Amino acid sequence: MLELEPGTVVADKLRLLKPLGQGGMGSVWLAEHLSLGTEVAVKFIRPERAAADPSLIRRFDNEAKAAARIASDHVVRIQDYGLADDGTTPYLVMERLRGLSLDAVLDERGRLPPTEVVRVVSDVAEALHAAHALGIVHRDIKPQNIFLTERDGRPGTVKVLDFGVAKVVSEAGVPGASALTATGTVIGSPPYMSPEQLEGRRDVDERADLWSLGVVAYQALTGRLPFEGESFVRVGAAVLRGRYVPVTERRKGLPAALDHWFAKCLCVDVAGRFEGAEEMARALNAIAVDELED
Repeated sequence: MLELEPGTVVADKLRLLKPLGQGGMGSVWLAEHLSLGTEVAVKFIRPERAAADPSLIRRFDNEAKAAARIASDHVVRIQDYGLADDGTTPYLVMERLRGLSLDAVLDERGRLPPTEVVRVVSDVAEALHAAHALGIVHRDIKPQNIFLTERDGRPGTVKVLDFGVAKVVSEAGVPGASALTATGTVIGSPPYMSPEQLEGRRDVDERADLWSLGVVAYQALTGRLPFEGESFVRVGAAVLRGRYVPVTERRKGLPAALDHWFAKCLCVDVAGRFEGAEEMARALNAIAVDELED
């Protein structure tokens, strides 16, 4: 079994430097690419988890293929993918990002200035537009998967991470990739999931991502989730009811037009939502939030 520790060399080309993050499924490490002399991020799946759930390998493969095909500066770049020397540990090499996840930023600051929310939504929408054009639905848009890069101490590009549970809904997408779901399977993170995802429907399309981005925007503006509960069941019930406190009541001084924008983003009926990510971003940019006090 591969020992993940500083100094370990993977596939004769990646020297691990330090862990960047760990979870139940795996870990992400900062590494030096020995051939190129550059720093990269390397994502691993725990071998024991992969052995217990073979679908994790397929999802990993799905993530590599999906993200690699999306031509957008707002999607993290995939540089390599393969199996480590032990033959059982898959790894994914990504560009090294400097900055913080939106989740970490919100933990620090509570909420963001309206103009910053517009920037984040616009950049994520650009990434989603590129993915959706290939028939790829992310299905797990949330603050943890949105990264705010920094360059020389100033805000840089917003990047979308983790296409591991992406669904391919058209032949223009990823050859050989699988949606990895069946009717009744719930994929995503409950507070950000659309009603159709919670119901485990197979006809989930790109408008599920728009719902999730709407939830992220609401949270970034107010510091609160629109749909809350003490358990998965209660959160799910709140989402399916589709009732939430209007954003203008959560944060004074915001224009009423934002309530209409959120009503379209968070419409339980899929047909009532924006048709696409570009339309969603244009509608938000048309609202003069830049004239508001932060």
